[in-house]
Amino acid sequence: MKAFLEILKVIVSYFIPISAFILSVVAFVKSRKVSKIEEKLKEYDLQIKKHEVEKIESEKSKTKEACVKARIVNVYGRKYKIKIYNSGSAPAYNVDYDIPEEYQIQLTKEITPFEKLEPEAGFEEPIGIYIVSENKYKVITKWQDEDGKEYTNEEIQTWQ
Repeated sequence: MKAFLEILKVIVSYFIPISAFILSVVAFVKSRKVSKIEEKLKEYDLQIKKHEVEKIESEKSKTKEACVKARIVNVYGRKYKIKIYNSGSAPAYNVDYDIPEEYQIQLTKEITPFEKLEPEAGFEEPIGIYIVSENKYKVITKWQDEDGKEYTNEEIQTWQ
């Protein structure tokens, strides 16, 4: 029994403290690894949030832009007009259009440049289409935003 008590005394005196020290060192090393991983996760989360903010801001700026388009419509017989309209969500200023001469379409340009074209609004101008004019044409619309920045939109369309 005395030998058992001696062994127990040695275990309690040396083995348990050494085991506790080893376990605490292992726990410390693992907690350092976990904290490094948490720091990286925080960095990634911050980058994701910055990217989301940039995306939202770019969508906001896009939603506040004008987008001017044009198309030729048949009024009746051989009478045609061009409809210019703002499909964006901001006003367009100094709106103008052009169709290259190679398409042989006569432009009257009676009211262009149009000073201010509100969102979802438009205007029309008569145009002359000859028998030799192609069914396909390119129309280039030009406008400015309220800060004076210029924009263009090029489209290839057909008229019937």
